[in-house]
Amino acid sequence: MRLRAIFVAFVGATLLSGCAVNYSIQPDAAADQTIRYSQGAATILSDKQQGSIQITPFGVTGNRMVFGVAVFNKGTRAANYGVENVTSIDTNKTALRVYTHDELVAEAKDQARARVIAAILVGAAAAYAANQNAYSTTNGYVAGPGGFATFSATTYNPAAAAIGTAAAGAATGYAISSIENNLDDTMAHLNGALLQTTTVDPGRSYGGQVVVDLPKAKDWPQNVSLQTNWNGEGYSFDFTIAKVK
Repeated sequence: MRLRAIFVAFVGATLLSGCAVNYSIQPDAAADQTIRYSQGAATILSDKQQGSIQITPFGVTGNRMVFGVAVFNKGTRAANYGVENVTSIDTNKTALRVYTHDELVAEAKDQARARVIAAILVGAAAAYAANQNAYSTTNGYVAGPGGFATFSATTYNPAAAAIGTAAAGAATGYAISSIENNLDDTMAHLNGALLQTTTVDPGRSYGGQVVVDLPKAKDWPQNVSLQTNWNGEGYSFDFTIAKVK
């Protein structure tokens, strides 16, 4: 399946949703987190002892939110990361559905929904990646009216690995700027890939998209929290979801 067909599907889905409600997603950083901007795109970064996680809101498609997630392993051991590490709750502490790869594949088989799925997997990432400087081509998973294709979305920055792979545990000495650059590169090359279970080696990063249901609310704005546990540490990222004209 060609990417051109996917983007045609995305454009079609966008036109069909012209009368739909629009939403904005804004990150709310905690005291130990940082909000950074890359050509207007807001990203929230949480840096801990064993790893760093960066989440970028890509937008809302239909009744689902799309986030880009990138993780960097600062520890000395490989650690698995996937959608099973991610949960989400709304303002009322109600759990929001986080979709797995298989669930979205099953939906994509319904041709009536294929254009929406293509928009979820490709459109949001394309809008973000269009403003980034690409230096390599990655593979990953996308779905569209013509079928399915699978590829990975791993980006490796040798400079970041060289800074501190010899360090151990809490003594890891990665420069935060190198980690940020690594995570930015990973985020810029998602190419519509969904987050799937992947082993992340020390000094390496991995990323993918996470699709989450919108809160079922009458009053807006609403607060949404994405929570993730990885490498023995817990992370919580807060976002404000608002309707926009």
